[in-house]
Amino acid sequence: MWHHENDEGISTKIFYQNILGKKADMSNYTNFKKYFYLHGNLYTLGWKKESTLCLWRINQFDQSYEISCKIPLNYGMEDKCPFVVNPYLPGFLYANLINNDFTTLTYMSDDDGKYFFKTAFMNKCTECGSCDCEIEFDLPCEYDLIKNTFPEKYIIKLEGTFHKNAVPNRRTSVTFDAGDMEMILHSTMQNLVVLNRGAIIFATEKQYNKIWYSLDDGLMWNSKSLVWDNFTKLIPIEYSNSPVIAAINYDKLENIYSIYSFNFSNVIGNYSSYEKDELARMMILNISK
Repeated sequence: MWHHENDEGISTKIFYQNILGKKADMSNYTNFKKYFYLHGNLYTLGWKKESTLCLWRINQFDQSYEISCKIPLNYGMEDKCPFVVNPYLPGFLYANLINNDFTTLTYMSDDDGKYFFKTAFMNKCTECGSCDCEIEFDLPCEYDLIKNTFPEKYIIKLEGTFHKNAVPNRRTSVTFDAGDMEMILHSTMQNLVVLNRGAIIFATEKQYNKIWYSLDDGLMWNSKSLVWDNFTKLIPIEYSNSPVIAAINYDKLENIYSIYSFNFSNVIGNYSSYEKDELARMMILNISK
């Protein structure tokens, strides 16, 4: 299948291996905005009609299957991803599909798109008011973003627009079971990092000099106030029994980047003593811009 867009229009061609006697090496395809090659399948977009954009799956035997034709048309034109495939679990994918009321919402499938369903939320009633909450996730395109979204086999981190009582707001969610139950973080939390298979969750707070961390899969959260307020990047570093997060902060007034480390080594097997200790912090170096 070859998909081409230019000023003159859009065209999709399908080349059959049995007729050509050749088979393309799909494993080298890297344009994630148009297709994924994972788990022996090629997932790609194609126009069924001028106004119908569909998601297709082509297996290793060159058999094509229509997954869904509810892909929003703007995803075929804009720099947006309508779907993403879990790199660890075959058959697991997220897709942004047109709903019955013509809004776009995120659906999940664990059987290669044969059946799509909305994800459930662990803290649904507290974060979504009347327990009526829907979301359109920002599905990642680039390789680095996909790697950050799926840090481990069953852990998934996503950001998106939550619709609560028809009022949209930006939120971050995390799941530890490949998407069956999503945990919605507070609207002020950002820059989420997961360590030690979910035993440690770390986030910064918007507009305030504060960090948040949880030691029990997000059930309870602790916070600490800091003098830094502009973390541009958080880098998880895990050694045996020594999880560390490297944080890069940018001081706009001084025009200086600073690198700090947050050491969670005391948390391994010793929750009570950790509560009494200060979170280890060390300024490693300053870098002038």
